[in-house]
Order: sequence, then C-alpha cells, then structure tokens
Amino acid sequence: MHRATAPGPSAVTEGGPHFTRFATKTTIQAHEVVRCAHCDAATAARLMHALCVKGVAMKARKWLDRGLDRSDPIDLLTDSWRGFNNLFFQCYGGSEREKIKNFIAQSVSEETASQLITGHKHEIEYLLSRPVIDMSGNGRNTSRSIEAYTNANSSIEKLKEIFLIIYQVRCNLEHGQKSPDRERDVQLCASAWPFVAEVVDANA
Repeated sequence: MHRATAPGPSAVTEGGPHFTRFATKTTIQAHEVVRCAHCDAATAARLMHALCVKGVAMKARKWLDRGLDRSDPIDLLTDSWRGFNNLFFQCYGGSEREKIKNFIAQSVSEETASQLITGHKHEIEYLLSRPVIDMSGNGRNTSRSIEAYTNANSSIEKLKEIFLIIYQVRCNLEHGQKSPDRERDVQLCASAWPFVAEVVDANA
C-alpha cells in the first residue's frame, strides 16, 4: 500500500481523461501513484494494486536476469533471492518465513512444485543432507524443516520447507556468515539458487 508522506501532489494527465498521474513522495521505492479520476474507490484501489504488482514483477525480473548473467553460485543465489524478495514481501504474514510460505502456496501449483522437486533431486539431497545452522547464534538450525519435508504429503508443502532452508542459507550469506571459497557454502548456494530462479521466472 502506498502511503504519501507529502500532501498536495501535482497532477499531470496521462493516458487520456480516465487516468490522472500524481507525482508524490512515498514511503516505498515507487515515487508515483496512479489514481483513477472517474471510478469509485474500490476500482481505483484495484488499479493501483495491479500497477504495483506489475512494477514489483518487473523489478524481480531485472534481479533474476542480473543473476543469470553470473557464474558464481553465491551471486546467482543473491540476485535471484533479491528478485524473489520483491515478489513475496507483499504477501500477508507477520514474519518473512510466513510470507515465503504464503507466497509459495498462492503462486506455485502442485504440478509445478512436483516438477521442481523431481527436476532437482541432487540439489534437494544436498540441502537435506545436514542442517544449516542459524549463524546468528540463537542455537537454531534447519532440522525442523528437514523433518517437515520428509513428512509432508504434498509437493507444495515440501517446496515450502525447501524455501525455508534456502532462506536460512540466504540469511547467513547476507549477514556475512558465509565464505566465498568454503566448499560447503558454495555448494549450498549452488543447490539453492535454481529453485529461487525458477519460481521468480514463473512469476515475474
């Protein structure tokens, strides 16, 4: 949702009489809010949401394309995840983990999830081979997600747990707890990025 921080935007007509574009400062990355001049508030809200979603998808695609130009698995995961982050942040849920699970449930079909899991058996085997430690020092690791994956009855539920494991890899990476030349760290990124890239590719 766009929240303007400065009142009194200046209007410029764009796209005919039906739309008016207001340049305004906002609390998010976008700096323009589009309002419909001749429709009710609900329709205007839907239009604004559609435009916001389109902009988010475009940013996600740019991050994905940037990542796919790289050869380093760490860079591939980092940029693919930035694209994914653009997509899942708009989902409801209190924590990022909840948002990730909700996005997977809403945006990935059971068939697609099954194809991802079947097509990346080697990567899944590595991600599940031993728990990824939460390097923030809270004593947690991904053993709960590994167990949940094993016990899950659907591909969607399995994919959610894979993404939670990848999320932990990403958190350790972003907080400087991964090494660019440590074999396990590189292999974790190499096993993680294809899932993120394919989900972004299907939704951006």
